[in-house]
Parts: sequence; structure tokens; C-alpha cells
Amino acid sequence: SRPSTVPINQLGKWIWRWLETMADIIVNRANSRKQEADNWPSPYPPRIQNLMLEQQALGALIPALNCIGSDTKTVCRVSDEVGHHLVTVAKLNGSNPGAACSSKCGVPAGVPCKHCWAA
Repeated sequence: SRPSTVPINQLGKWIWRWLETMADIIVNRANSRKQEADNWPSPYPPRIQNLMLEQQALGALIPALNCIGSDTKTVCRVSDEVGHHLVTVAKLNGSNPGAACSSKCGVPAGVPCKHCWAA
């Protein structure tokens, strides 16, 4: 006896239904995330906002005596337990304030590290 097989046209219909279902799921998730973002009070997503608040608190722990501005006020040297870090003041107001610090501080790109907050 010959094993039963699914006709090609039925298989095509099943794949098409599966693709439509996946597309609906993707669209619904995107709409849900957009609505959540529209209702979020901060201009930053929750994960980034929490990291920024954490870095801000750590920056507050660095004494003002450890922050020395240049004569032209373009660079601030921040000293902590790790060493000296240069913060470019003009970059703090830019689109990527995380790039203002000369050190790679372990925070995602775009998030100002504790040295930026101290400066």
C-alpha cells in the first residue's frame, strides 16, 4: 500500500495560512510596542532610562574636587578609582552623549556614563 501524502495544493494553502498568521503576529507586536512607546513619559526606552538613572546616581558619588575643567571649558577631567577620564562637554548635548567620555565604561552606546554625569 502506498503511504498517504498531502497534495501539493493543500501544503501550499497551509504554508500561506502560516505566513499570514506570522505576519499578523509581527504587525500586532509592532503596534503594541508603538503604543507603549507613545505612552512612555520619557524620551528614552525603559531599559535605557533605568541605565541613565543608575549612571546619574553613580556620577553623583564622584566628588566635585575630582572634576577639573579645562581653561576653555571644552573638556573636563574626571578622576575616580579607576583613573582619569576626559569628558568633551560639547558632546554632552549631542545626539550621542555617551560618546563624550574618553573611556569605555561598560554602558551601551548613547548612555552617558557616570563620568559624564559628574562633569
